[in-house]
Amino acid sequence: MLSDQLKKKLYIAYIFLFIIGTIFVAKTLNEDIVEVEEKESKKETIEIRNVDVSLVVPSQNKYYRKKLKNVDSVLDLLELTRREDDFWYEKTAYIYGTEINNINRQLAPEGYHWVIVHAGRDITYEIADYKLKDDTTYELKLVPIRTEEQQ
Repeated sequence: MLSDQLKKKLYIAYIFLFIIGTIFVAKTLNEDIVEVEEKESKKETIEIRNVDVSLVVPSQNKYYRKKLKNVDSVLDLLELTRREDDFWYEKTAYIYGTEINNINRQLAPEGYHWVIVHAGRDITYEIADYKLKDDTTYELKLVPIRTEEQQ
């Protein structure tokens, strides 16, 4: 089917490719080893410790003291308090954070809402990620809703 002349050309081409391939592999294997530089991990290691925290609802004269870990969040504090004590709450989780709807079956009156305050700062929207700090008090307060004109 193939002419003798074409067979010779293909045979020579195969031999040529074989020689080129062999030279390439041999040269690649003889290359110097590439130095690999290992970088230190930039992850911060956290020492896990016990923390004593308090949850206070001033409007209801309620005070809860708990022992958790410093890697737990304020949401973990709320959940533990719900399981272990006479404490009840409802929350709604949104993409931007969490809103608390009522505390111990007390809905917020018209124009107010429940917030969690730590060191004078409203942390309500970040309670799922806000880590607990030792000897700290977290307050659940009713505060007036700020309108666009007030901001």
